[in-house]
Amino acid sequence: MRYHTRKMVKPEDLNSNNTLFGGRVLEWIDEEAALYAMIQLENKRVVNVSSG
Repeated sequence: MRYHTRKMVKPEDLNSNNTLFGGRVLEWIDEEAALYAMIQLENKRVVNVSSG
């Protein structure tokens, strides 16, 4: 299975250096991992316990 996604970086996603805020990246990674798990498991009830 190949899964592709895109996110639009908005001004509120940037930190004081005008670079992408790390917390936003982790939020996106968590969201995409949950979607992937739901598709693979064919179950909409998934929980992230840890990211690292």
